[in-house]
Amino acid sequence: MAGVLSAGLVLGLPACAAETHGGQTATETAGSASGSASPQVRQVGGGTAGFTLDLPAGWTPVDPATDQSALVRTTFGITTAPQPELLTEIMKEAQEQGGAYALDPASANGDYAAHLSALCSSAGLLGNSIEALKNSTRNLAPSYGAENLQIADVTVAGKPGIRITYARNRKDGIAENVTEIKTPAPGDKSCNLSLTARQGSPIADLDRIIQSFRPE
Repeated sequence: MAGVLSAGLVLGLPACAAETHGGQTATETAGSASGSASPQVRQVGGGTAGFTLDLPAGWTPVDPATDQSALVRTTFGITTAPQPELLTEIMKEAQEQGGAYALDPASANGDYAAHLSALCSSAGLLGNSIEALKNSTRNLAPSYGAENLQIADVTVAGKPGIRITYARNRKDGIAENVTEIKTPAPGDKSCNLSLTARQGSPIADLDRIIQSFRPE
């Protein structure tokens, strides 16, 4: 499981050769998204969450800690987790800290859909500097079975951050592509966004979602 208290962020990163590209913004690294957001977007976060994020039309906030639907439980890895109760407890705690989970029902293939998670929380003992976030990513990597890890320096809402991409084969046989954005936050915190989709079925609004992520 990787990253930070979320099904996308509780999923991991491998200690593969990392590639860094300096000086790019999240928009430049993300690619071609442009124009204003759709009037149908729904904003999540805000208040004490420490971030805001716009969900495109069709995306739905979900609560994996309590939702018993096969779509949510499979998508967020609860069905095949070694300790599903522990995972849902972690997700509950993440939401109590302002974390958000969402998925795109229109992308569903069987009981799996494109999904995201976002959370601002303690960065841990290694600290929340850019180098610390890179190092913690690499240090945690061996446990997660990801491939083709890349780490790029980006700007996130005017602040320094990193963009992480990798591929992963889950234990249930689902092959995923993951994109994560991490940036330092006040105190000892970091803010993290994770977007995950089945390989071969990219998230159409990936760039727009990344651009809307605004740690406060």
